Amino acid sequence: MKKILLSILLGAGALCANSLADIKQAGEIRIGLQDSQPPFSFDDNGTLKGFEVDLANELVKNLFGNKKIKIDFISVASKDRVPSLEQNKVDLIISKLTVTKDRVQKVDFSYPYYSVQIGVLSRKDDNISRIDQIAHKKILSVKGTTAEEHFKNAGYEIATCADANECVARLKAGEGIGFADDNTVVLGYARNDAALDAKIINLGKVDYIAVALSKGNTELLDAVNSSLVKMYKAKFFHKAFDEDIKPYYGGKIDKKHFTLDEVYSLF
Repeated sequence: MKKILLSILLGAGALCANSLADIKQAGEIRIGLQDSQPPFSFDDNGTLKGFEVDLANELVKNLFGNKKIKIDFISVASKDRVPSLEQNKVDLIISKLTVTKDRVQKVDFSYPYYSVQIGVLSRKDDNISRIDQIAHKKILSVKGTTAEEHFKNAGYEIATCADANECVARLKAGEGIGFADDNTVVLGYARNDAALDAKIINLGKVDYIAVALSKGNTELLDAVNSSLVKMYKAKFFHKAFDEDIKPYYGGKIDKKHFTLDEVYSLF
């Protein structure tokens, strides 16, 4: 069963920063996330909210039980998610990080907590609804994302940005035919800006988003995985979809991407 799941996730790996015991002794866990990505993690007048924030809180509760552990949420840019683990700046990354072959060489991944495909955000006036309409034109993407890799491998001209907000601003200013990212990201921008649209939302294979840890931190990794299974059985993912995801996207995201029954039914 574990081999099946690891093949889904492309593997997991090897050497660590703070162990589970270290975190318990310190009474604090450092979790890296992005603070401007609703409905996943965002700053609402000084309070962090969203699906990944709820996930982090529930995960820590399951990891440490009655022991009081402070969560230190640390804002990280997309390009700094893996380096922040390698440099021991955080203990966990819960920040829309896709499991890829390249990344599993650098960090370990837990079981997934949702899945995505690639989507393309466009200007509504351009009326983009098919992939052939953007063929080999300039695509904006956040540096280091799976969307950048996908379009680069397909031979597109890529213009990279530091973050999604920069890509969207450049798209609206007329640079590029579209902004490529996870379908959850582009649908969010289309939802919040009447000048934008996202009709291409299922490109490429299904990818999995998981908690990332430093290489070799196996005790913490095993504990995170066990906690995720418990959370699934307690219907955390179903409840989070109904309360956080579905209302935000208005039914445009399939529930299966967040309940992950095809993964957790193995347990």
